[in-house]
Amino acid sequence: MGHQVNHQQGALQLQAESRRVQPNSHLQCFPAEVDHAMQVQLREAEAGGKGKGAKGKSKGKGKGTGKGGGSAGNQNGIARDQEIVAMFQALNKKPSSKERGSPSDKKKKGSGGGGDAAPGMKLADELKGRSKYHRQIAADVQTFGDTLRALAKEITEFSATTREEVTALHDKALVTLEKLVDEREVLKQVEEWPNLKWEMIIVAVVRHHILQDFFTQIESWPPRPMPPYQELEAIEKAMEIIRSKVEDLNRTKSEDTAQFNRAGVYFDWRLQKQVQQNAVKFGHRYCTIALAAYAHAQQAVGPGEHIPAKVRTCLNNAANFSFLKVYQFAGGFDRHTKELFTRINTILNELQAQSKKS
Repeated sequence: MGHQVNHQQGALQLQAESRRVQPNSHLQCFPAEVDHAMQVQLREAEAGGKGKGAKGKSKGKGKGTGKGGGSAGNQNGIARDQEIVAMFQALNKKPSSKERGSPSDKKKKGSGGGGDAAPGMKLADELKGRSKYHRQIAADVQTFGDTLRALAKEITEFSATTREEVTALHDKALVTLEKLVDEREVLKQVEEWPNLKWEMIIVAVVRHHILQDFFTQIESWPPRPMPPYQELEAIEKAMEIIRSKVEDLNRTKSEDTAQFNRAGVYFDWRLQKQVQQNAVKFGHRYCTIALAAYAHAQQAVGPGEHIPAKVRTCLNNAANFSFLKVYQFAGGFDRHTKELFTRINTILNELQAQSKKS
């Protein structure tokens, strides 16, 4: 079969990576034996129910919405807030005994193949003529030449205003290209073929699929039932993969936009913004689990006893993850996530005050 463009491969690999969670000791904020009780607390908190904190009830609803192809604006009420920044800075004024390592951004770099050697001698031409492979190339040019020239004309004149239109043309072209013994070699024989525009259509389709998969992954989180501590690990892992890829795209956005414009190919940058804003749900979920851990610990400890260190670590992790990773990436919090973050901030301040007295 000829060279085939698998536009979903990159996205599927990234999704697989995001779900291969490795043990991470700093997230073991409550022992496995309380998983069942914690699941109950978590369900109650997500339902806006009975997960009690230091003062009053913690409601963990927060239904964020965001549909692909929508406006790039803050339709979900996501906004930066100086109060959130001040709370986080206040929590981190004094040196903490916990040392956090910030995962370095992973850049995915690829290198193209080498150039084609141009045959300059008659012997090479003769060998080509005798080669079964090159006879197949010539046969494909003869068989599909008219179809490819018509397709080249359609691609050259094509103008889209939605990513669905770009994907539709891409898929239509693949129906013919997949029949070729070697797409690249056959297209070299079609002088009318718009190489730059076709390559940028492929890039647009692949990136659209990756970003849509990211959006769907966040929207449908969690991917499966997990113990709470394992889910926190999975959230951090997924967030790092998404953040790394989106920041890679942001770094080259100006250059890529110029290339798309030069080739006359539509790319929906709004989808990238929607992924960033939807990531607020990771912060909301993380804070909800941390507050459920705290509520369970409150019920478990006796009068005058301190909250376990692991639960306090879980609350600290929630504050750090929500602000350093989610808030900065999404460009703010929505109202529900701000409420959860504020509640965690209040609890941590109270725990700090109790530690000073004891």
